[in-house]
Amino acid sequence: MTINGSTGQVSWTDPQPADSQHTITIRATNSAGSDDESWTLTVNALAPVIAAMNDDSVNPGQAYSRTPALSEGSAPITWTLVQGPSGMSINSSTGTVSWTDPQPADSQHTITIRATNSAGSDDESWTLTVAAIAPVIVAMSDDSVDPGQAYSRTPSLDEGTTPVLWTLGEHPDGMTINGSTGQVSWTNPQPADSQHTVTIRATNSAGSDDESWTLTVNAESADCETATTEWQNFEIESQNGLFTVEYDAVPLGAAIDGVTALSSGVASAHADCAVLIRFSSAGQIDARDGSSYRSDAAVSYASGTTYHFRVVVNVPGHTYSVYVTPEGSGEQTLAVDYAFRTEQAGVTTLDHWALMEETGTGFDVCDFTLVSAPRLLSVSPSNTFESSGDEGGPFTPGAKVYTLENQGAESLNWSVSVDANWLTLSPATSGGLAGGATTTITATINGNADALESGSYTAQIDFVNETDGVGDTSRAVALEISGLTAPVIAAIGNHTTQPGESYSRTATLTQGTLPVTWTSDDRAERPWRSTPTPAW
Repeated sequence: MTINGSTGQVSWTDPQPADSQHTITIRATNSAGSDDESWTLTVNALAPVIAAMNDDSVNPGQAYSRTPALSEGSAPITWTLVQGPSGMSINSSTGTVSWTDPQPADSQHTITIRATNSAGSDDESWTLTVAAIAPVIVAMSDDSVDPGQAYSRTPSLDEGTTPVLWTLGEHPDGMTINGSTGQVSWTNPQPADSQHTVTIRATNSAGSDDESWTLTVNAESADCETATTEWQNFEIESQNGLFTVEYDAVPLGAAIDGVTALSSGVASAHADCAVLIRFSSAGQIDARDGSSYRSDAAVSYASGTTYHFRVVVNVPGHTYSVYVTPEGSGEQTLAVDYAFRTEQAGVTTLDHWALMEETGTGFDVCDFTLVSAPRLLSVSPSNTFESSGDEGGPFTPGAKVYTLENQGAESLNWSVSVDANWLTLSPATSGGLAGGATTTITATINGNADALESGSYTAQIDFVNETDGVGDTSRAVALEISGLTAPVIAAIGNHTTQPGESYSRTATLTQGTLPVTWTSDDRAERPWRSTPTPAW
């Protein structure tokens, strides 16, 4: 503070501090004397102005603290919490806001604080977000279920803010998940003895977490029958095409003599069976081929050892093939295209399996399973295409139509070919057939046959299942061509006619290759050239 000595003007360029009082005394002096005067100068307090506070965030459960600042304002300042979540407090001297346990996750809270002094007050607000917690799924151990038994499993979270959306990642066909609860469901677990990876995902606004486990569909429990000296029969779905049966067999001793068989109707003797696979008394496994037992490979058996059999049966062809896998070894071919037992050579369906032992300590047959062919090419008719005619044609019949059918459930690709140039196949020589579908192929004797000399000719039409070969077959063609023979006219007797009456007569042949061209003999008398004598 200063004073002008001439005018007495008092000046203070920066009154400080705020909210303070000061006594000011001035004196005026001349030659006659002096005089003093005093007054009190008050420097007023400044109302507080809180510096702007940006919005803020904190993780749930993580202690929160924030201290505001003043852009101006005279101390002392008293701080108060105007608005805030439950559990939040403020230091009245420093303005520090504290919250020891921010909750709940994924929530927002408006916080308002107030600064007050003798000159006034100021409020400031900001939004505090308690962040969401990304989900963490509790570890899930591997699991198992029996085939066909409904499966259900509900996961849980180790942490994570709700709501959570649950979804399925990798999973078997038919499995579903509840999007709200995460419950996994599978109404019909299949196939038996299989493993499936199941992956689930939990997602919220903060992130996601995956968890996987292996679900095992257990193997079917063994279904076993034990052979005795009495015939035992078991019905199966009637089969009239190509099919496969599989089973496990365990001999219960050495040098037994027992068969596993397939039959049409109930079998009470070996002669009733079309397919017979035997544990022979010589310690070997063999199969019936028409009138006797034999095998394409020497496969011996031992007591207590499991042998897996795969039998492929072609009922229309009256043949079957047998493949055997000894325990701990690879599959061996025991029989290929063996004929049905002689007494059953004409059977058209098989609808039972049976087992029986002549001598020994028995054997078990377990898990006998029938498997229809997924695709089977069938061609009809099966008889030979027989045609005949004279040299140069025509030939009768000139064509034959074959119907191709896929008797399985799955699609197949087919092709057809012929080994003779005098036959044409139409309308196509390859294509595809869906399950149960049919198509036709026409074999036609073409113009190349006209150049063939007299004689007997054969051809073969091959029908092929290009997908897996099941049902490959062929059809025979026989063409008989006769040589040309000279015509012989049947005897013609004498005739009479009336004058002026139209005359006609047709000759016939007793032999001769057609066609025949008829002409007149210019050397013979031709009555139509003469003029009849009038009757008058």
